[in-house]
Amino acid sequence: MRPHNVIFLDIDGVLHRAPRPGDLTIATAGLSELFEERPDLGGWSRHLTDALHGHACGIIVHSSWRAYMSESALRSFLPASIRHRFLGVTPPGHEREPSILSAARAMKLLDEELLVIDDELEQFHELRHRLVVCDPEMGLTTPGVAADIATWLARDSSGAHG
Repeated sequence: MRPHNVIFLDIDGVLHRAPRPGDLTIATAGLSELFEERPDLGGWSRHLTDALHGHACGIIVHSSWRAYMSESALRSFLPASIRHRFLGVTPPGHEREPSILSAARAMKLLDEELLVIDDELEQFHELRHRLVVCDPEMGLTTPGVAADIATWLARDSSGAHG
């Protein structure tokens, strides 16, 4: 059964602040080394957990992290209460928007069934109307982001469940 609603999720700048010049990144360090330098990694994940509570929604990661971590490791990076929502990653070897479009087509998602959460507006053209943009320094705590996610989730009351 295909999911009814899917969030395409970036990590840096969404679940924690985007790397600053000189910061280690997932491309330059292992996850344990990153956590030593950046204990804030994933620190805003609870905002996603709170937003999704009571709604049927899958999560697909389109972040550059998909090139450096296995799907199992990415699932484990999410809070335990939403790991069951993890559906996988977008196809590797593509930029953000093309990878999301490819995954959405493969899943036969309707336009209104997908939401993209990212901190890089300039990466999107065709999907801008489906994009919730986070400030890279504030991620999911950016004013208005939680409301935008809630509005998208609430548009279909038949999607609600425990």
